Amino acid sequence: MQISFVAPSDVTVREAGAWVVGAAEGSALLPAAVRADKASGGALSRALKFSRFNGKAGQILEVLAPAGPS
Repeated sequence: MQISFVAPSDVTVREAGAWVVGAAEGSALLPAAVRADKASGGALSRALKFSRFNGKAGQILEVLAPAGPS
């Protein structure tokens, strides 16, 4: 497994692999998550809308194969 870190501004739809973004408690997306959401066509926003995720410690939200990225 190869892990690399990039600046949030470098996130694009064409990137392969997994994206990991931080979250704070509440419903607002942090800047890196906003960029990932935009690049994925709103996949994070849709997933948050239909989940119980609220950003509390220890929570994760997996968004598998979102529409848009290829």
